[in-house]
Amino acid sequence: MGLKFSLRYFYIERCGYFNSSRINKLKYENITATLNNIKKYIQNKSIEETGIANNNNKQPPTTFILDINHNNDFWLFTLWNVTDKGAANEMISLNPKSKIGNLESEEITAGEGKKFGFVSYFLINPEHRFYATLLPESAEYAGRKEFDQYIKNFLYIDPDFVSKGRTQISEDKTEIQMECQQYTLPNNIQGNISPHFFSHLLKSPSEVDYVIRNYIKITKIINQFYTKINTESENKKQYINTSYLVKKMFGNPKLFTPTEYINIKSIIDATFSNEADLRDWIEEWKSFSESEDDCGFKLKGDSKIYWLRGNIITTKLDINSIKKVKGIYPSLELLESVSQYKHQIIADFRNANVDQSSI
Repeated sequence: MGLKFSLRYFYIERCGYFNSSRINKLKYENITATLNNIKKYIQNKSIEETGIANNNNKQPPTTFILDINHNNDFWLFTLWNVTDKGAANEMISLNPKSKIGNLESEEITAGEGKKFGFVSYFLINPEHRFYATLLPESAEYAGRKEFDQYIKNFLYIDPDFVSKGRTQISEDKTEIQMECQQYTLPNNIQGNISPHFFSHLLKSPSEVDYVIRNYIKITKIINQFYTKINTESENKKQYINTSYLVKKMFGNPKLFTPTEYINIKSIIDATFSNEADLRDWIEEWKSFSESEDDCGFKLKGDSKIYWLRGNIITTKLDINSIKKVKGIYPSLELLESVSQYKHQIIADFRNANVDQSSI
């Protein structure tokens, strides 16, 4: 029996450099060029040298590249995310000073000079502008936000497009060396230029109209939302607003919460008298829901959950004859195995709720 991997798809909305003009919008985008430049950037580096800090955040980087491989259709990024919290089957200890291609890593075991973290895998298809989290069976952390932030951070320092430092003549005619960013792009983009990397989770088209037509069959409403838990300061308004609900459902979040966000899911029995009541209820829910919140409906005699924002498209792959080496799935072997499912992966992506003209 092979090991199962699951894919969830994210559409790349932006990956490049854009000006801030509302009238004369100009951009330079080339996803493949960005990936190639990252691959060049990490050559001959140690793991700790692949980390890139956020320009606006003085905290040290926590996401690093372990390997990059690509073929004609896909790129595979293997990342290491530093943390001491995670499932036991995901955590590895790694020497950050070890080189790419010669990693000093172990499963769980700590040692001198080692740090804990979890490994994440990302399959990228530049042609169709999507990437997929490649999550091994029973793993919990996909590392998607860390991946997004890494690409965005790299765009700020991409050596092929960004130069730093210039000489400026001051009013008293003395030369001043200033540390600043200049973007040397192939396209002549006027105005204030800034890098952007945005993506969003792809789902199947919402079937809300079907649910409304079948309002009489609704038996349950499933509500799923994320709330921020501030465990550092109980005086902050946001913590006060959520602490009562969270404590009532889960106890004191200070004693267990692994991250600053918690996912709350509730299920209630429900019936609606007519279509108009259901439409009004949905509009009211949308008026106060956040972008990551979702609401689903269960219909009598139907095992499917119909989500207002559409169902997440997940591709399941059986990957045979691949085993971890020092706690990590070999990038090249994993890419070759996944690429055998190329047509299935592209077909599942095309079923997502995305503008077909861009595919």
